[in-house]
Amino acid sequence: MSNVVSEYKQGRKLFRVHRCENCGGEFERPSSRPALACSDACKVALILARSPRGRPVVVHEIKCVICGTVTPLTGTERNHRQLKTCGAAACTSALLSRQAAGKLRLEDRPEAWEAARLEGHHASPRSGPWESNAQAKEWHLCAPSGAQHHFRNLSLFLREHSGLFDPEDLEPRPYGCRAISGLGRLRPERRDRRDSWKGWTWI
Repeated sequence: MSNVVSEYKQGRKLFRVHRCENCGGEFERPSSRPALACSDACKVALILARSPRGRPVVVHEIKCVICGTVTPLTGTERNHRQLKTCGAAACTSALLSRQAAGKLRLEDRPEAWEAARLEGHHASPRSGPWESNAQAKEWHLCAPSGAQHHFRNLSLFLREHSGLFDPEDLEPRPYGCRAISGLGRLRPERRDRRDSWKGWTWI
């Protein structure tokens, strides 16, 4: 490259000393990383100087969350930058350490992740205890009293009409309570279909 001043080896790696094409200062980079500017500010200045007339260049100012230094960045660079720092190795390392300390790792606190997962699962209209649940079906049942009930989501119906059932039939079990099992066998498509369960029938 035209701005290479010198080069040297450190172990097996080759480093080159460049001269910044904006400010003239010298800086070094690995040989596999060609560079024309020594900093983000100089890079933006070169982009602005080389941009064709009439073509706007969007420049953003990013404030380093570690040292507070304000660094100008072009739009493309801003979109691809993951860490909001000035680019210095010390600031990047400090931010990574701060982010790692604030994260909940599954192997460290599995109960926190499980609680968050269940909270999101129950809050979702597609997976929560709502009629919009993806597994919900149409139900048409006749109670022992003769009252007809048309609804979606059997579990939601049992919670909202618990007074229609014996408490022991609503006690939770690994594969659903007795009411879910009994009423489920009233559905016409079931191979083990029954005509009634404790007076409940399918309409």
